[in-house]
Amino acid sequence: MGGKPTRQQIKLSDEERKRLEHIMSSPHSLQKHAWRARIILELGSGCGLVETMQRTGMSKPTFWRWWDRFLIKGVDGLLRDATRPPGRKPLGAETEKAVIDLAMSPPPRRARHWTVRALAKRLGMVVSSVHSILRRRGCYFLVYVNGQSMNILKLIWSPIPLFSFPSRYSEPA
Repeated sequence: MGGKPTRQQIKLSDEERKRLEHIMSSPHSLQKHAWRARIILELGSGCGLVETMQRTGMSKPTFWRWWDRFLIKGVDGLLRDATRPPGRKPLGAETEKAVIDLAMSPPPRRARHWTVRALAKRLGMVVSSVHSILRRRGCYFLVYVNGQSMNILKLIWSPIPLFSFPSRYSEPA
């Protein structure tokens, strides 16, 4: 009457049982592999799900995951984690060009210079992405004396390392 279909009972062959016991007892096994082997050995010995959960302290979803993985892929399935897509896609060349072009353009109205936040907001990006693009390109903001004025901020391209900044009011070369 509805609900989840029941999982097949795990019946271990002698070879599978020996392999799982070796994984559990070997000092060179990863702990996560030993726990997975223990779950399958407990279920394969005829213990029920609730009893095995109480013995090991693991949750139902954890049991279901490794139970299903074992039924599909066997012991080898317990030793490999599922592949996952990479975290973030790298920023494209077009995005980097847009950031640099905007940073080199005149600042927004009523502003003396572009800030990383203003660049990110204008481009609809995250601040950290804009910051990393500027740092990768060797850009930093520098105040310098231009005639009488000290409030002109320019984006300077620098071949020097990112963390050794020149004096705050020095003139660019």
